[in-house]
Amino acid sequence: MAKRKITLYIDESVAKAAKVSAIATKCTESVLVEKAIISYLDSKDIKTAKADLIKLLDEVAVSLAGPHLSVHPIC
Repeated sequence: MAKRKITLYIDESVAKAAKVSAIATKCTESVLVEKAIISYLDSKDIKTAKADLIKLLDEVAVSLAGPHLSVHPIC
């Protein structure tokens, strides 16, 4: 499977926990995050995963726009 580099902005405590867990399991943080995402997606049906993603993206958009701007869904 081809790999793609991405940048994630996560809470510092989550980043530290991921680093410790990666060291403890003798894998890279990249592998740990990839496995966590796959595990999360496998635990959901596709509609639930899509709804969760849309909700999360909406929350991010609102937090970036601030309370004075309204955010409208694209689709």
